[in-house]
Amino acid sequence: MNWLDNNFLVFILIALSIIVDTIMIVSITNLTSIQKERKIAFDATSKKIEEELKEIRCELKEKHQKSDLSFNLVNDFKKKLIYLMEEEKPYRDANLKLMDLASKLGISEHQTSQIINQKFGKSFCSFINMYRITEAIKIFKYGTCSNIYDTLFDVGFNNKETFDEAFKNYTLKTPIEFNTENIAMMNFKFTPS
Repeated sequence: MNWLDNNFLVFILIALSIIVDTIMIVSITNLTSIQKERKIAFDATSKKIEEELKEIRCELKEKHQKSDLSFNLVNDFKKKLIYLMEEEKPYRDANLKLMDLASKLGISEHQTSQIINQKFGKSFCSFINMYRITEAIKIFKYGTCSNIYDTLFDVGFNNKETFDEAFKNYTLKTPIEFNTENIAMMNFKFTPS
């Protein structure tokens, strides 16, 4: 190899080094650009979500500010609602509406809904179904009704499908499964060894 070949080899290595460095700089620049674009998109999405959440919070705040019930009144009406549900059992009426419950409490539908939402963390339907399913479980456990259809109508449901769905939501079992297990437990005789 002569001097010219060595210089050419050095030139090639320097050129390759420059090309590699240029590619790396371009890649880093592109990566930085991509990161900036992602940050801008993320910030825009975050800002949009935060604005939507703020709007929802304002709507909820306005909704509950429209209620003229103080903290003490909400607690008083909660107690009245529990008493009403446990003593008069209005949930047994299959046609029960929020308006009916509000009328019995002597407050508006909005206020009744507010109490159910705030104090029980449930919607009107979920609240009523909770009482209906609790009553059905008592009936099954104490054997006061021999048939599931009679039970579902006695506790305020209109049809078996709705009853089954609500029952399974609360117990993770269908009424038939629950009732079968309950009967088996009642028939089980414990004999000490």
